[in-house]
Amino acid sequence: MIPPRENRAFGVLVESRCHDAMRAPFSVQSVGPADLQARSLLWLKPYEQKNRSAVFALLQDLPRLYPKGEEWLERRLSDVARGKARCTLAMASSTPVGVTIETPKGRHRLKLSTIYVHPLFREKGVGTDLMVAAYQQWQLNEEVDEVYVTVDRNRAPDLGLLLSKFGFVMAAVEPRRYGPNRDEVVFACRAFAKADFNFATSNFRGRAFYEAQTV
Repeated sequence: MIPPRENRAFGVLVESRCHDAMRAPFSVQSVGPADLQARSLLWLKPYEQKNRSAVFALLQDLPRLYPKGEEWLERRLSDVARGKARCTLAMASSTPVGVTIETPKGRHRLKLSTIYVHPLFREKGVGTDLMVAAYQQWQLNEEVDEVYVTVDRNRAPDLGLLLSKFGFVMAAVEPRRYGPNRDEVVFACRAFAKADFNFATSNFRGRAFYEAQTV
């Protein structure tokens, strides 16, 4: 077995080898209805190669929403394995139910390429926890000046509410970026922007994950 190597760009450990895994349908059957309310069962972890099939299943709508979305995800997860991108998973028990993928765009810019939470786990603070983990990493990276994210215009109002807590503002609209009636809204923030979020008093499920990344 090839030992994990340090991802110096993002400060996490990743597996160096790759495996081709079968893509199984996404399932949350191992998590009971009562578990959905238990915040203690939800936790954050860095992506590992063994999570590949589950991430593909979680993001199974990507090819429908974006041209060549499956190929894009394959490349991004390969970048994560090589230390060129970062992927964080929100876990319910042992099942990924949320994900962020962050990709460098030049020396001083970073794109939050993906932020997604399974519908059954929305409005439970999972997206906020993922954003808190990402935001705290941006604050530690002195080379990152700006972070941006693009989102379908129809989803922009909902996601914009979450992003605004972390200093994001609407920066532009890109008409027909992915075809007719597929306008994308660009949200951006300075990496050192002050978040409208109380980290000290929040019940942040990723606290142990964040502290492990900063030792």
